[in-house]
Amino acid sequence: RELRPDVIYQRMRISYTGLCQSYAAAARIPLFVHVASDFDLDPRLLRPGRLSLNLPFELLDAAIGNWGLRRAARVVVQTDRQSEMLRAGYGRNSALLVRNCQPLPDQLIARDNCPLRVLWIGNLRPIKRPELFLDLARRLSHAKNTEFLLVGRTYDSRYSDILSRQDLPSNFRYLGPLSHVEVLDLL
Repeated sequence: RELRPDVIYQRMRISYTGLCQSYAAAARIPLFVHVASDFDLDPRLLRPGRLSLNLPFELLDAAIGNWGLRRAARVVVQTDRQSEMLRAGYGRNSALLVRNCQPLPDQLIARDNCPLRVLWIGNLRPIKRPELFLDLARRLSHAKNTEFLLVGRTYDSRYSDILSRQDLPSNFRYLGPLSHVEVLDLL
């Protein structure tokens, strides 16, 4: 109330989405929800294989998030598939499609002697399964002139433990979280 925003922009569909929509409606301002992943567009309250002690909270979180997403002024998606998921799961026929993009470099670098770089860029969370990237690096550790670079923040101690081990393949490097500019330079 003190800020009196003209618009609310919120990322991810979580219970906070419903709270933002409730405030937006009361203040007569639009809420823009930017979908972070396909996961945000799954309208089910209970997903298969998701039984946990947090189940009551997860059900409430999903229900409130779904309520807010259905009523938001606009929903921003990243892919055509997400636009279709929004229509099928939430009955919303119009989404604002903003694709993730990589600007072209100022100059192209000759690849003659450069190693082949395989990049993982994203937060390290169980749903994204970064251990498969590490497994791929292990499987291709014999490939000459190939490197696997992992970029992102760890949110789970199991990944911090794995990435600090001494037995990582020689073709693998964890670079940690990087700024947007550093990521673009890598790309």
